[in-house]
Amino acid sequence: MDALKAIETRRSTRLFKAKPVDTDDLHLLVEMALKAPSAGNLQDYRFIVVTDKAMIKQIPDFCMDQAWISSAPAVIVVCSQPAVQRKWYGAPGEVFARQGAAAAAQNILIAATAIGLSSCWVSGFNQERIDEFFGTTGRARVEVVIPIGYPSRKPEPKSEYGLNNTMFFNTYGMDIANWDKFNKNYSVIIEKKLSHLKEQKADFMTKTRVRIKDLTKKLKEQHAKMMKK
Repeated sequence: MDALKAIETRRSTRLFKAKPVDTDDLHLLVEMALKAPSAGNLQDYRFIVVTDKAMIKQIPDFCMDQAWISSAPAVIVVCSQPAVQRKWYGAPGEVFARQGAAAAAQNILIAATAIGLSSCWVSGFNQERIDEFFGTTGRARVEVVIPIGYPSRKPEPKSEYGLNNTMFFNTYGMDIANWDKFNKNYSVIIEKKLSHLKEQKADFMTKTRVRIKDLTKKLKEQHAKMMKK
């Protein structure tokens, strides 16, 4: 599956089959995560691949009791290393570390879709407890938990905002005039053009009537002058 198709068809899955995920596939997902950009190319993201069923069953305890996570046969935990970024960029490094981890997590989601797996982005968790559980305290920070597996049912279609609600040009809030053309909504474009042509025709007919009326008036005036002579 190509990248655009994977992005278009990716859906969040919250119920998985018991079928295990092949180890090679999990390795591939992490390899794809490593292709993500990072500030200064520091590549400070780290990944914990969890396949131990007992551990997976405990993860909901730290993730706002999202019990469905325990149905996943595998979980990839994406971590950042804020200290690495702070060393080079100071306080902004905290943000850079989180951004890099987010980019890596997105790569995992897209790659999983491309190879026939399903996943879900989970960022609702108790930071202190989950860091302690995975042993990252003082060394890294858990940023995203990604359950991975095969969906037990087809995910529901994703509701999305349109470009006309979310995209601006040059500055925030600046819109473009012809969204129908941009969205290739040709039926609306044709309807608008026909309406415009009708308006042009009506305007032309009105102007023509005025010109004929003026011409008739002038001809009558000239005829009247000739008759007087």
